[in-house]
Amino acid sequence: MNFGYGQKRMPTLLLDWLSSFPDNMEKQVQNVAIADAILHHELRIFVWDVAHNLKDRILAATAGTSLWSSIISAASRPMIEVFPSNQAKTEEHRRILETFF
Repeated sequence: MNFGYGQKRMPTLLLDWLSSFPDNMEKQVQNVAIADAILHHELRIFVWDVAHNLKDRILAATAGTSLWSSIISAASRPMIEVFPSNQAKTEEHRRILETFF
């Protein structure tokens, strides 16, 4: 996949990790599908999660080791702080843009 500027960008998935817990059957299937994309398609993950112990919770989930190994970055502030209604560019906003682009 080429996004211009001569750079190859890996497929990236933005996850709201809070929606992935508890690790019920539906979430287990989703995690296995994501792990498959990591293995076969070089998927990279950006996690948006404001709770504590992100690493511990991901590693405890189904396919957690694969998921954790593919994380390119994470955001830990509420979206309203990162993308305020006045559309100001916050430091976190700039960091996220740099991570993706």
